[in-house]
Amino acid sequence: MAMLASSTNVFLSFNAFSRHRICSGGRLRLRLLISFPRFSSQFSGPNTSGGTREYDAAASPDGHLIETPITDDAAAAAAAVDSTIFRTLSSRQKEQISVFRMNLTSEREEGEVMERHVEDSLALLTPLRQSYLSRCCPSSFPSCDGLKLVDVGSGAGFRKRCFFLEHVVRFTGLSNVKVLRERAENVGQSLDFRELFDVAVARAVAEMRILAEYCLPLVRVGGLFIAAKGHNPQEEIRNSEKAIQLMGGSMVELCTVLSVKELLLYVLKSCRPQRNILEIQLDSSRHGALAPYPTPNPRPWLPLCPVILPRWASPWSKIGLVPSRRRRSVATLPHATFRSRTQRIMERISTCNEVGGAGGSSSYEALKKLDQLWSNICAPPPDKREVYEVISRISGPSSYNEVDKNNSKCMFHVVVCGGTLGIFIATALVSRGLRVGVVERNQLKGREQEWNISEKELMELIRIGILTKADIEQISTSKFNPNRCGFEKKGEIWVEDILNLGVSPAKLLETMKKRFLSLGGIVFEGKSLSSIHIFDDSAVLKLNDGDTLSAQLVVDSMGNFSPLIRSGRKPDGICLVVGSCSRGFHDNSSSDVIFSNFSVKKLNNMELQYFWEAFPAGSGPTDRTTYMFTYVDAKPGSPTLEELLEDYWDLLPQYQGIAIDKLEVLRVIFGIFPTFRDSPLPTAFDRIVQVGDASGIQSPVSFGGFGSMTRHLRRLSAGIYEAVAGGFLDQYSLSLLNPYMPNLSASWLFQRAMSAQPDSDVSPTFINELLFYNFQAMQRLGDGVLRPFLQDVIQFRPLVKTLGLVMIFHPQILPLIFKHVGFDVILNWFGHFSMLGYYTFLSSYVDPIIRPWIEHLPEKNKYKWRRHLEAWKYGSGLDYNDSIR
Repeated sequence: MAMLASSTNVFLSFNAFSRHRICSGGRLRLRLLISFPRFSSQFSGPNTSGGTREYDAAASPDGHLIETPITDDAAAAAAAVDSTIFRTLSSRQKEQISVFRMNLTSEREEGEVMERHVEDSLALLTPLRQSYLSRCCPSSFPSCDGLKLVDVGSGAGFRKRCFFLEHVVRFTGLSNVKVLRERAENVGQSLDFRELFDVAVARAVAEMRILAEYCLPLVRVGGLFIAAKGHNPQEEIRNSEKAIQLMGGSMVELCTVLSVKELLLYVLKSCRPQRNILEIQLDSSRHGALAPYPTPNPRPWLPLCPVILPRWASPWSKIGLVPSRRRRSVATLPHATFRSRTQRIMERISTCNEVGGAGGSSSYEALKKLDQLWSNICAPPPDKREVYEVISRISGPSSYNEVDKNNSKCMFHVVVCGGTLGIFIATALVSRGLRVGVVERNQLKGREQEWNISEKELMELIRIGILTKADIEQISTSKFNPNRCGFEKKGEIWVEDILNLGVSPAKLLETMKKRFLSLGGIVFEGKSLSSIHIFDDSAVLKLNDGDTLSAQLVVDSMGNFSPLIRSGRKPDGICLVVGSCSRGFHDNSSSDVIFSNFSVKKLNNMELQYFWEAFPAGSGPTDRTTYMFTYVDAKPGSPTLEELLEDYWDLLPQYQGIAIDKLEVLRVIFGIFPTFRDSPLPTAFDRIVQVGDASGIQSPVSFGGFGSMTRHLRRLSAGIYEAVAGGFLDQYSLSLLNPYMPNLSASWLFQRAMSAQPDSDVSPTFINELLFYNFQAMQRLGDGVLRPFLQDVIQFRPLVKTLGLVMIFHPQILPLIFKHVGFDVILNWFGHFSMLGYYTFLSSYVDPIIRPWIEHLPEKNKYKWRRHLEAWKYGSGLDYNDSIR
């Protein structure tokens, strides 16, 4: 099988190095490096002249091949081959084929070499391409662009042969081909290559059972393995069915190539290897005899490849036992549970410092729990009778039996549930003179993993008086510039001071907790909320340990999955995030705010568009935090976080340019961030208001609520204080604290545009093209347009200018947007876009006129109109302009 080459794709040729492929006479079947017109453009290697060259099998003392010129007979022989397949090649490609030959084949005649090896390889190209397009490409845009192919068994383990292949690569100027001299079974265990390729091909390497175990670990889920076989391979194929199934493959077609009298077996990799695979290692010193189990794995975080049995072994009939002539060499073999690469990595990491909140847990057990929660979200919603079971409404005043009203430690103006981000609003309220308590189910402390934030957002904590500049210096762990945005090799945009600060959550929350306690606040740690009874005069909270608290107002800061508000509502969209903090990045001075180096990919028959974020970490000079995220709908069949992490380990080396095994993984990061079209969510009860992630106040295109919390903290703390002081604690009054904000609702379109839509019928590159066109337009318009957008602030005037430029320079993108997101989404977005313009007008021109008049109104009307003015300003994004003055 010829190794395919392309001017844009990277293909690798592996040396199978199998003990089963030693050929008599030291001669091997020839394989040629060629370029195919349907996969790539012409080679751009150096021109040749003076006939062809032959490489003698002998090597020089330094191990390099000796070149000896021969006659022009080779070129004549190549030209003499007259076939439909060969005639499809260009003259340049025919010349490249004839340039190199090597006396490693049993055939000595040039014509015979061309017929038996070149023709055989070329004949397989068309069925290979057709099968890949029909089975492995997105249905909306079948293409071989970006295809990665591995040819297993190109060199049979002989150094001389690999020297020849490497020389051909250099001579022809191929920059996208790599020759690797390594055992295929070892390469399949490497994090650099496992599940990296779209297609694996092999010809004349080994029997099918063994070949599947060489090749399938290298193929991505949804990819294709193609084996070329000679006459009558049916029995061999039957014997390999079990091995193929255990490796996650399924045989889909047996195709006959009449021109070369070969059969192609197509194996589609539909899933990762099954659990409970028998893990066996071979003792090479015994020529395939089984070594005693267990043999220590030098890289325990990598799963062993399933058994690769020699030709004489009985494949799977007796759980890996070999025939009687070798049976005395076999130890008793227990079953071993197959563990994913993610599990192996995570089990090596200490999880003693786990805390609550998003990203606070990094254990494999926590990952499985979150995956179970994600599975429940994707399932049909529960009966509405279960939604509000935590909260009950009781008419009349609270009785003395409910709470000891003489115990001041149980009586509060405000109780904040959820302390990770709730401690900020609690400190802001207690600094205004309110009596505030915080309930946190875990210990109130920050995670080890840093939060990344812009300096402008962090300064908000100083402006409202809960932190000082000295505090900011103490909690900041890293600062870096510049910051990159890029989309699949279409160009890069560099900005300054966007998410360029690393903040230690552990130090920040410790500082906030001390400040809160010093101002008279009380923290209830290790206690969770059981129920809330809402009376006419207060809310009574029952804790899991039996304690009872009373408050005028309950602030829900329990995050995305708060049991108070969201229990029965299905999110309109989900941002799935996985990542890691790893040590070993020596080029670590800049960050990626948003970056994409891939088009739409398939995972479990679901199309996904991946994006990256990466930041230097403050824990060490070579430590770097990397996130991979994607937007999906909450529906059955959606990928799990563990499956995304498996893709993450595969794709990270291509993104960061460093092999996984050269990194020390310090922490694994994962999270689920629901989004809603009508964010922020309306208040549902008297005496309960949600803030932060619990309210959906964050932008639909962001993940993590720290930045949005700092942005809205001044507004929320002032509004909550006025509501408590004035007794405006009914549902309507509290709903004014979370008003309709058209800039958040308008952001929903961007999330839809950034998510792969299965029926959109657009190119897999469309999302990256659309984003690049928009970022390019914002860059032309300057920092006043680009910077707010990168900080999740949508404003009317910059948005109009950006869309106008995109339509002028790229008008062809408009119908594709309609095809991708749908007419109903565009129509809905246009309503929010119009309201964004309306709110901008109200905040810019009406607010200055009516603000002095409001101060003369009764307190309740004053409270109401102040909330309206805030809604206009924050809903139009104009608060961003105030914060930078």
